[in-house]
Amino acid sequence: MASVVKPLPEVASGAPKLLAHQFFENSLGSVCAPSHSVTGGADNMESASASPFYLAGPLALGWTLVIPDHEGPLSAYLAPVVSGRITPDAIRAAEGFTSLDLAGSSTPVALWGFSSGGTASLWAAASAPTYAPELSIVGAAGGSSVLDLEHLFASVDGHPVWMRYAFSAMIGVTRVHEDFVPVGLLNEIGLEMASAVKDGCNGNRTDGGLPPSGHFSDYMTADPFVRDEALAVFAATRLPQPDAIPTTDIYLYHSTDDEGAPMADVDAAARAWCEHGTRVIVNELPGTHITSGFSGMAGAVRFLARAFDGLDPEPLGTERGC
Repeated sequence: MASVVKPLPEVASGAPKLLAHQFFENSLGSVCAPSHSVTGGADNMESASASPFYLAGPLALGWTLVIPDHEGPLSAYLAPVVSGRITPDAIRAAEGFTSLDLAGSSTPVALWGFSSGGTASLWAAASAPTYAPELSIVGAAGGSSVLDLEHLFASVDGHPVWMRYAFSAMIGVTRVHEDFVPVGLLNEIGLEMASAVKDGCNGNRTDGGLPPSGHFSDYMTADPFVRDEALAVFAATRLPQPDAIPTTDIYLYHSTDDEGAPMADVDAAARAWCEHGTRVIVNELPGTHITSGFSGMAGAVRFLARAFDGLDPEPLGTERGC
């Protein structure tokens, strides 16, 4: 499922441009998907309330939008290999939708997302050279993107806010990688909580109870993340990957004090991609995970606008590039 938005004729000029925007769904329920949030659904208020901020600028610039339900039919929250495939599939569908008046696979395409949407965008960019080489991707921007699930789960274990998201992410990843945290590792409390959040938005329960808190050990019979099966999933879902190198320009904006996604992960990806010839800009911003979603927005739009115009990325202010 993907939603599309066509700009008003008075602002659309020149050759058509397509922006694939991957929203931070952060949820396990199908009603939390962007196709609900951007069309008036109120179940996922985090995405619904943010959508005007992220969509108004691109539409005012005359860009056509495609907004994928990048978690897929399983609502596989933070299973990046899935979102990295669904996003190009949504672009293909938009390019074939005649009502959008696009230019097929020759349409210039950019990718943008924040948080889990940034993860989806960067995985799509990294996968595109082999999975969707026909797409004309000109740039990808990811803000506060989770690039290493192992670091995420370690960082937010016990966090008073982000633990509920991490618990849902654990379930979302297991929906794709069944050996990641098998149900047998959940204790009685864990089984009850997993059932309560399985259709919820943003880590919340659907029965009105309190969301997950405390530590993973409160819900487990043993540490699930030291098992060989979990370590294999961590290795397969982190960026950079040696066989998945973006060939398009990349913009990474990230907060120095991000609670769940360390700045070091962004720097590691940037170094690896730069070494392979990818042009990367990193914008290191003060603040926490949420603040960069707003403070980094202008820089991301500027980067994407330059990419659409065929201009090289140009670091400004706090930005650095290779």
